[in-house]
Amino acid sequence: MALINGTDLILKVGTSDSTEAIVAHATNCSLDLSMSERDITTKDSAGWKQIEGGLREWNVSTDALYDATALFETLFDLVEGNTLIFIEFTLQSPETGEYIYTGEGYISSLALSGGVEDTATYSVSITGTGALTKVVTA
Repeated sequence: MALINGTDLILKVGTSDSTEAIVAHATNCSLDLSMSERDITTKDSAGWKQIEGGLREWNVSTDALYDATALFETLFDLVEGNTLIFIEFTLQSPETGEYIYTGEGYISSLALSGGVEDTATYSVSITGTGALTKVVTA
């Protein structure tokens, strides 16, 4: 089993499937999948809750260092314009047989922060609309 170095995980964003660029100066990134449950408990369930799968959803997020050429201003404009985002969540240099996750979504959260004598940072969360696609690299 080859363990993956977390530094190699990256998030790319763009306004089309061909303009995706790596979020510069990222310090953290994550991909979250979830599914709601539908309660199907009946009197025949003998007192045990029973469920079936419901709606699935996904989101990606990243934290990054802020600088004058950072992506933050572009992301701000995308929030302001309610613009659909294309994302790719992958390894920095995926090898054959590794996965690339792609999808479309909207920025649901964008925050800029800085403490006294500390490096300014920002975080962005993108909520998916529709399916997240998993592609195996060739």
